Amino acid sequence: MAKKCKACPVRRTCQDECYGENPCAFAVAFENLGKKLDRKEVCIESLTAERDAAVKKIPEHRIFGDYVLTPIPNAFNDKISWWISKRNCMKALYCFTASNPAEIEAQIRDGLDGYIKMFEYSNNHL
Repeated sequence: MAKKCKACPVRRTCQDECYGENPCAFAVAFENLGKKLDRKEVCIESLTAERDAAVKKIPEHRIFGDYVLTPIPNAFNDKISWWISKRNCMKALYCFTASNPAEIEAQIRDGLDGYIKMFEYSNNHL
């Protein structure tokens, strides 16, 4: 007569010890699920690392009073496009695309006033 195995994850009647030399079908299935879960966890860790690396490439928002310059990754190249928007305004306008921190700083230093004027002009005339 078969005995009930207390170690079986589904509490079934087994011919052998579930995890001995001759594991039952339920134990084999349970171990296979564990291996599959381990593989999925490795994939998740890999994707998380890739996501974190991509997020590190994107610069922080730049806030200037009520205005903010927001970096958006360009879908067609490795550059970052910068958009300007204003507090309590549901609109954003494209300002510039830059590929390195020095270029970003130069665009902000030399062009911020112009971007703000462009934004205000578009708010008043469109």
